[in-house]
Amino acid sequence: MPRLLRLAFAGVMATALALGPVATAAADTTHRQRPLPADKLAGALITVADLPAGFYTMSENPGVAKYISGDPACATMVELQRQMSTNTAPGAFATAEVFLTDLKGSFVWQGFGSYRGMWSTLVFVKLAHATAHCKSFVMELEGGERAEITQLAVSPVAVADMGLHSRFRSTIGAIVLDSDTILARSGRTLLMVNGHLPGRPDLAEDLALKAAANLADANS
Repeated sequence: MPRLLRLAFAGVMATALALGPVATAAADTTHRQRPLPADKLAGALITVADLPAGFYTMSENPGVAKYISGDPACATMVELQRQMSTNTAPGAFATAEVFLTDLKGSFVWQGFGSYRGMWSTLVFVKLAHATAHCKSFVMELEGGERAEITQLAVSPVAVADMGLHSRFRSTIGAIVLDSDTILARSGRTLLMVNGHLPGRPDLAEDLALKAAANLADANS
């Protein structure tokens, strides 16, 4: 995949996170935690050390895609994710993100968003509800290409206090890509991992578990 198109595709994924079945872990620590500041979130992000050899950190923003059309719930889902990425969601406190890629076309985007009070739970639940009714939608990339995105069936995951797993199939011209997305709530922080990792469908979940462990350390 051309590098610029790869970046644009990652922008679609970061802007339009879809969510799958919910899995809830045994413990919920929200009431015992305060929202983490940006420096703590940044320190808990995954790094190249957590990925196979050949990955490196991108310094440039992968870009923002524009919502064109889709199921009515998809517009709500995309707008909620935009708010999360820009730290403008209700109750938002701080955000941090990282984008990693390699020369073979694989990439990983990981982000955190911390919230005041119970907003992490409320935002999580609202996203899950919107996604339950969002099946397909179209995004326009910065270069003008259009990405047709559909959700595929996946199994639940158990990450942090609450976790959701989604698999995307995106068609951009002649290019068809599958990617896995994990959204989880850990206390007052939402963590997100999206990755196009051919041959490693389990890696997104592994990275989400690593990010959740990093958050636990940051909260200790």
